[in-house]
Amino acid sequence: MDKGQESRIQGEKRCWDISASGYDRFILSRMAEGYGKLLSRVAGEIKPTDVVLDVATGTGLVAFEVAKRAEKVYGVDISPKMLAKAAEKAKADSVGNIEFRLEDGYATSFDDGVFDVVICSNALHMMSDPPSALAEMRRVLKLDGALVAPTYCHAESTTLRTTMGLSLVKAMRWMKILPYLHRFKREDILRIVEAAGFAIVQEEELDKDPLFLYIKARKTGHQLNIAPTIG
Repeated sequence: MDKGQESRIQGEKRCWDISASGYDRFILSRMAEGYGKLLSRVAGEIKPTDVVLDVATGTGLVAFEVAKRAEKVYGVDISPKMLAKAAEKAKADSVGNIEFRLEDGYATSFDDGVFDVVICSNALHMMSDPPSALAEMRRVLKLDGALVAPTYCHAESTTLRTTMGLSLVKAMRWMKILPYLHRFKREDILRIVEAAGFAIVQEEELDKDPLFLYIKARKTGHQLNIAPTIG
């Protein structure tokens, strides 16, 4: 691992470890409307035979909803403290079909083409290199597998609420609490997803201030010649 990657990983761990204790409370109070729609929409994509990867799973908000329908869910995150919160909830609720792993979403330990669905919710706009992260998600998806990537597009809103929120983000970045924030427009993130080897099949506005865009896409490319297993 080069020094740049090591620095990125340490910065992201620090950011999300700091956020872990209040993350659920923040999401469910500040983003309740958009996340309520999100959980319903994502769960509706899942079949009982699906094996699902949730990238940047955090405390497992999306993973637990998906686990109600999927055969198996793997949640990966770079933050040990986020994953500790997720594991506590899994134990308390006796959820047996979720496995949480400490992993870098840019380079996971999974084999090629093992997942029916890969989810990356509320994360691409806070990743330093979204195309590289999407390339990894594409790698582990089965041919014609589904990518579900709801993403905030802050450049689509100029309201006072969003402007004030972005000012707070700038302060957090200056204090090195938050590593990255991409101010996407709708067309920016759609172009990035398509360039990574996906065909967009659905886009829907889940919230408007800022725009929370629900993106569903399918992996394109050649059929894999092997039948890999998850290690």
